[in-house]
Amino acid sequence: MERIEKLTAGMAIVWGGDRITRVSEDLAATFQPGDSLIVMQSDGSLLHVPASEQAIATTAVDAASEAFGQMSRITDERISEFYEMFAATLSDDNSFGPIAAANRQGACSGTISDTADPERQDARRHDRRASIMERCTDRQGECC
Repeated sequence: MERIEKLTAGMAIVWGGDRITRVSEDLAATFQPGDSLIVMQSDGSLLHVPASEQAIATTAVDAASEAFGQMSRITDERISEFYEMFAATLSDDNSFGPIAAANRQGACSGTISDTADPERQDARRHDRRASIMERCTDRQGECC
């Protein structure tokens, strides 16, 4: 099996068993070794997936798979406790007020704050996870 390392403008890509689509100049210019090319079987259009984007997707899928694996070891009772605590937190105006305000701001402006700043997004995600985990951790240090 060979890997495609380079595309050239006009290069024929076979799809659907008996059809050919051609590589555009733009696609040929941007395709790099390690990138993927997906042929949409409905119409033969070409989807360029840069290696960096593949790495992001792989990391996300691996993390989700690991999380589901961890969830399989948690009892139904502990999951119920978590959702009950989560619902109680959301019913508290001090907790839900900032969420509602952020939702109103995002709905009115068409944007959510900090979306253009990945570092701030990561920090906020970390803070939220830490807060939930802190509330969710039992006395033996196990997360519910």
